Amino acid sequence: MAKSKALNWLIYAGGTPAALGSEKNSSLTINHSPIDVTDKGSDDWLELLAGAKDWAVDCDGCYIDDDTAYDELEAAMLAGTSTTVEFRDTGNNDKRHGTCSITNLQLNASNGDAVTYSISFQGTGALSSSTY
Repeated sequence: MAKSKALNWLIYAGGTPAALGSEKNSSLTINHSPIDVTDKGSDDWLELLAGAKDWAVDCDGCYIDDDTAYDELEAAMLAGTSTTVEFRDTGNNDKRHGTCSITNLQLNASNGDAVTYSISFQGTGALSSSTY
């Protein structure tokens, strides 16, 4: 089993997924909310059923003028429309992908610093795993 470099993992987003420019950090989070069905006959042990799952992607980087992916995401955020996000390993053509809503889009312009962005995506429906 080969290890993977973080430099190979990039966020691709939008209708025709394009890489976000100058990305610095990214993360994919998958959560599970089990259902507690413990009763008095459970012998002091929790009993859980599989519950709902959810997923989210967060990323940040340096803002680039005319970044097609960023511009498309900003338009989707302002319009309140869903989009597609892919978390790709460009080293072995592996990806996690799905439809999502953009829950946060932030531009930061601190004095004496580079302009940066951060974007948060909340998945709607299943997260898929495949190769490309």
